[in-house]
Amino acid sequence: MLNFLRKYQKIVFGVVTAALILSLTLFGANNNLGSKSVKEEDYVIGTAVDGSSISKLGIDRMVRFLASDRFDVDMQQNRHMPNLFNNGVIRRDFLESGLGEMLASKYFEHIKKDLEVRLEKQKRFKTYVHPQAPFLSAENIYAQFVPSLQQHLKEVTSESFEATPETFQSLANLYVESSRFPTKYLRQFLGYQENQYQWLKKDPYLRDGDLSLFYFHSMEDWFGSNFIELVSQFVHNASIYAKEKGYKVSFQEARSDLLKLGYEALQAQAGEQEINGEMLNKYWKQQLISLRLDEKTAVGVWQKVLLFRKLFDDFGHSIFLDKLTYEQYQDYTSEATEVKLYAMPEEYKLPNFRAFLKFQTYLEAVSKDKVAAKSLLPDSEGTPVVIIEKNTPELLERVYEVEISHVTKKEVARSICLKDTWNWQLSEKNFNKLKAEFKDLHGFNPKTDEERTEALDRLADKERLEIDEFTRNEILKTRMDQIQLALNKKSLKSKVLHISLGKELSDLDGVFENGELIDLLNKAPVKQEMELDEEKLQVKETLSLYTQDEENYYKIQVVKKPLETKLLSYKEALGKGILDKLLDKRLKAHEKHAKAIEPVAFQNEDGSSKDFSSVKDQIGRLMYKDLIKQIQRDFVKSGKKLAHDSQKESLDFAAKHRLYHFVKVAKEDIEYLGEESLYLDKTNRFHLNETDECIKRKEKVNWTDDSTFSMKENAWSNINVSSAGSISFYQILKKSKGDNEKLLDEIKNGQTLISKDAKRFLMNDLLKVVHEADGIHLDKISVKKEKES
Repeated sequence: MLNFLRKYQKIVFGVVTAALILSLTLFGANNNLGSKSVKEEDYVIGTAVDGSSISKLGIDRMVRFLASDRFDVDMQQNRHMPNLFNNGVIRRDFLESGLGEMLASKYFEHIKKDLEVRLEKQKRFKTYVHPQAPFLSAENIYAQFVPSLQQHLKEVTSESFEATPETFQSLANLYVESSRFPTKYLRQFLGYQENQYQWLKKDPYLRDGDLSLFYFHSMEDWFGSNFIELVSQFVHNASIYAKEKGYKVSFQEARSDLLKLGYEALQAQAGEQEINGEMLNKYWKQQLISLRLDEKTAVGVWQKVLLFRKLFDDFGHSIFLDKLTYEQYQDYTSEATEVKLYAMPEEYKLPNFRAFLKFQTYLEAVSKDKVAAKSLLPDSEGTPVVIIEKNTPELLERVYEVEISHVTKKEVARSICLKDTWNWQLSEKNFNKLKAEFKDLHGFNPKTDEERTEALDRLADKERLEIDEFTRNEILKTRMDQIQLALNKKSLKSKVLHISLGKELSDLDGVFENGELIDLLNKAPVKQEMELDEEKLQVKETLSLYTQDEENYYKIQVVKKPLETKLLSYKEALGKGILDKLLDKRLKAHEKHAKAIEPVAFQNEDGSSKDFSSVKDQIGRLMYKDLIKQIQRDFVKSGKKLAHDSQKESLDFAAKHRLYHFVKVAKEDIEYLGEESLYLDKTNRFHLNETDECIKRKEKVNWTDDSTFSMKENAWSNINVSSAGSISFYQILKKSKGDNEKLLDEIKNGQTLISKDAKRFLMNDLLKVVHEADGIHLDKISVKKEKES
């Protein structure tokens, strides 16, 4: 297939291009059947900024030209022909830039009604969801590929969203974002995902239905006709204002620009097939028919657009940015310093008192010297595993490499046929068992199979399904071979089992007695072990159909056994949530003693006892009051001042500075010994990590400040404790000035931002001029529309 396409690609592209132009031509012709005989009415609706008359017909023609652009691909769904010769006057010059928001705010009362009508539709709208698979939805596609669109959509469709001048830009942002992700892309993505699931029935709506946001296909659908009318009148006034300022656009200049834009749009759709002059000319004529305009009128409209654009673009680019100023600023902000950073590992970041208490719980459980565990310099020597197993077995685990398969009883029960299910239920003995289990059958006393069938058939669907499920589970109790067969059919998968010596849940669903499983795994033969004694054979058989809850069944083969019991690291214990449980257990045990020391701290105002959950920090404070004082005194000895007002701040301060003394000692050792320092040895429980970092003045990091850039090479910093509890210091390695390679990009970005602000400044002034001259006339048009309707 691909070879065929490569061989005949030019012919294929030619056919596609011809079909494209023909289809658009037909759309245009179809839209204009019968329209040529309609006589266009004209009258004066008011005066412009220079006092000249504004023609209703002239504005109508501009409206028709600006109402659609090359980005309106969704219009083709309704067999409408988008204006490919408009490169987005309203979309880009007004809605994207923010000028549209300023214009809408000034004349909001004229467009408010249109927006409110559309807002009702927007709030009722529901994005596409596949009827059989809710996970196949437009919302999920938006979240994955265009999250900004999803964010704007949620805002616009929220209950609190109202049509106001302040919210207009939110609607504009959604409109612009939606045009960047046309409906055809959404349909393609959803269709592709639907095809990934063979069991899923194809949704015809996904192929033929309207997936457009709010079912809107045009700018008028989104904002109403009055807004397009408003923009057109403003462009008309702006073009007159531009002429007064000396701007000129010739007929030929405007015509050439239109044809260039049309060529670009057609070429983008045609791909590799070159659009020639004949094709362009043919499409240009058809576009004019679709717009009900002659060439002179269309070019005249575009002359006004170009005058408006020249006025705003020139003003935006008139602001000059001094390159020298940028260079000086660049030199300052891009000043770089290379450092060697020394920091405690991430897991030892203790941001609050709860983290402090968990750290102490672990430290005291694994340290040989329990006194040192409560000192400023924690003990790195561990206590024997035997003692840990006796006191806190939760911190120990056995790690096995196994091959395993798993089935649930519910999964196997589905394979029991309907005939077997019914036969079991119709037995008198079994029916009595069902009566005892389900109250819905209590009123029945059937004597025959027919009466039992009738009783079951009278049940509601929900109750019948529950009875059928119960029946299949009962049948399985006598068919364990069926579960064994299901396990054998499943492929064994390699898995590493972490089994706690405590009561922590294992990696296996339905396994709660870890000791039982550990005992079996220790006795089990290793895979490919040939000589098996009677005990190993029995264990192997047990593990071939192993369950603890009679719901989850496993087949387990041991590949590798651990040589010794493993002690969880602080990071592992923290991640598994074990320390939270151990801590609460310790705090609960100390609660009574703490209440005796400070009874008032544990009482409510009415004298009743406070809940345990609200006094955990108070218990911990009393448990570690001596250690907290040591931490505070050590900090003051370093020449610093304590700056915490409340008790909570005091406790959190102690947490963040728990390892401050350790880092201080480590810093002295590293400054003296360098890389030979034992404090950099990662095999030690407590050590520092070292990394090379490059920091720039303009890039704020939480472990440095501006003083870094005044330090000399090889100098050492002070110890820094961040608000999150990370403790670090660094040595200056090398200092350098920033390079100016990105200077031009910086200037360009700055120019863009200033240009945008300048255009808004001009827009503000021009709106005042137009308003004072009474240059916008929507009232007469609105009244006439109401009479006609």
